[in-house]
Amino acid sequence: MIRLSTGKKKNKSIPLSASATLADLISISQNKKLKISATDILFIQEGLKEWAVESRKLGHEYTDSGLGIKVIKESDGEFPEKGKRVRVHYIGYLEDGTKFDSSVDRNEPFSFPLGQERVIKGWDEGVSKLRIGSKAILKIPADLGYGARGAGGVIPPNATLYFEIEVLGVE
Repeated sequence: MIRLSTGKKKNKSIPLSASATLADLISISQNKKLKISATDILFIQEGLKEWAVESRKLGHEYTDSGLGIKVIKESDGEFPEKGKRVRVHYIGYLEDGTKFDSSVDRNEPFSFPLGQERVIKGWDEGVSKLRIGSKAILKIPADLGYGARGAGGVIPPNATLYFEIEVLGVE
C-alpha cells in the first residue's frame, strides 16, 4: 500500500505492490485526483521491486561461520534437536532476487534430519537456531551453500543465497 498526496489535506492510499499488473498501473495513472503519470507509477513499482530484493539483505545477525539470520516471526516453541526430522517451508532466492525454488509454491513442506549433513551447511546451522513455529530469512554465504560448484545450472558458483524458512514442526 502506498500513500500518495492529492494536493489537498487528505492523502489517498492506493494498493500498489511490486506485483501490480499493467492494468493496475494504467487505472491508477488515470485517476485525476492523484496527479501522477504512468511513468511515475512505473518508477514506484520498480522501487518496490528493488526494495523487496534489498530488504532480504538487511538486519541479519551473524554467527561465527558467517551465516546471517533475520527472524521475521518469533515463536516460543522448542528448538529442534539434532538428529530429529525437521519439517519446513522455504523459498530460495539468489542475491539479485531471482526465486530458484519454493516448497511454498508446491504446497509441499520439506523435511530432513537436522545436523546429519543431508542439506547444505547453512540450513543445518540456521534451522538449528530457529524455534518451531518461527520464520526467518537465512543469508547463506557460498561456503555454507553450494560453494564454487553451484547447483544444477540454477545456482551459480560462489553464490550467496537467501532462504525464507518457516519451521513447521519436528517428526
